[in-house]
Amino acid sequence: MRKEVVITLIFCISATIELFAQIDSSLYYDKGVVINGVKWATRNVGEPGRFVETYNQTGEYYQWNCRRSWRIENKNYTACDSYREDTVWAPQNDPSPRGWRIPSLQEIQSLLDTTKVLHYDHPSYKIKIFVDKSTGDSLMLPNHGYCHSEPNFYLSLGDQVVEFYAGDLIADIAVYWSNSIYYANRTKSNVFTVARGGHPFWSHRNNRNGYFIRPVAE
Repeated sequence: MRKEVVITLIFCISATIELFAQIDSSLYYDKGVVINGVKWATRNVGEPGRFVETYNQTGEYYQWNCRRSWRIENKNYTACDSYREDTVWAPQNDPSPRGWRIPSLQEIQSLLDTTKVLHYDHPSYKIKIFVDKSTGDSLMLPNHGYCHSEPNFYLSLGDQVVEFYAGDLIADIAVYWSNSIYYANRTKSNVFTVARGGHPFWSHRNNRNGYFIRPVAE
């Protein structure tokens, strides 16, 4: 009887370890999906070097060209100043998991090409779906979690600490970073926005703001 209990206990422990190992490994690996010639990850970036667990999780907030992440519940944060000199998101600052990187503006524009990509809102969840018209493959992007207050990150010149003013969250809008600055104004970088009930579009926003990351394959 005692032997059977020990064997059962060992089996349960082994099964638990295996389960956690599978969950943990999934945070570093993503199969990806090709939309209009670009391979996108199927999930957002969570903590630096990791994906979130599911496609409908927004992930963590990042300043442009900054590897450190921020969550809504945090109130103070050490500011990133790396964006002040770079014109492209530096590889050493990229929080994407290994084998992935921040998308370029051209790659974002390929996703927004309505002649090759169909987009629509998920009927039940706050998700924008992009479908490659030639293959039928689809990509799902959370379209909620945008911080309403501007700027989301407050930083006075010369200060080393930035305080977050998250304000109210707009439920049906999400903004994603590109890897390049907006050349007409180096304090801003190119982003793309997805919103429920609207067309996705690219624009430019302040580098200090906190937005999400959906990487592409290297």
